[in-house]
Amino acid sequence: MLQPLARFHPRFYHIGYVCRDMGRGIERLTATQSTAAFKVVHVARGRSPAESPIRRLALGQVGPLTLELVEASASAASIYSDALKEEELLQFHHVGYYIDGADNWRALETWVERHGGPASAGDIPGVLRYLYLDRRADLGHFLEYVQLEEGGLKLFGALPSSRLLSDMLSSSDPDQRGPAA
Repeated sequence: MLQPLARFHPRFYHIGYVCRDMGRGIERLTATQSTAAFKVVHVARGRSPAESPIRRLALGQVGPLTLELVEASASAASIYSDALKEEELLQFHHVGYYIDGADNWRALETWVERHGGPASAGDIPGVLRYLYLDRRADLGHFLEYVQLEEGGLKLFGALPSSRLLSDMLSSSDPDQRGPAA
């Protein structure tokens, strides 16, 4: 089942982790990944903080690669909080792919509808839309697909050393721009 899905993978740009304590999670990643700084974003996704599956999101860079740290909300069950065992500070969660253009996003949605629905999908209006596939049974982690809107382009563009994503966004090479619909 992964082979047809591979057409959506030419634009890998981030690794996602989940944590219960953002400060301690950033401390761990900074120490172990030589990450200079993280940009922390408070995320409510249009809900009260008590209902949101995410308390905060932090983005940092290791060379051209973005590290995403999701602080799971203790009050809302989700693919984030369910991934953490009680004693864990930090857990690898997903790899993230950038999907360029509305046609490519529709092609991904069509693929997902035909091959089993997403584990989670939604949007942060004006920033991005996302879709997670649960591939823990065969890969050991989730796959996340992201399409950035204007606010997301500004957010990711403000990261230090955000070369990988900016190179992909400006590439004229079709293999780097993503699949045709």
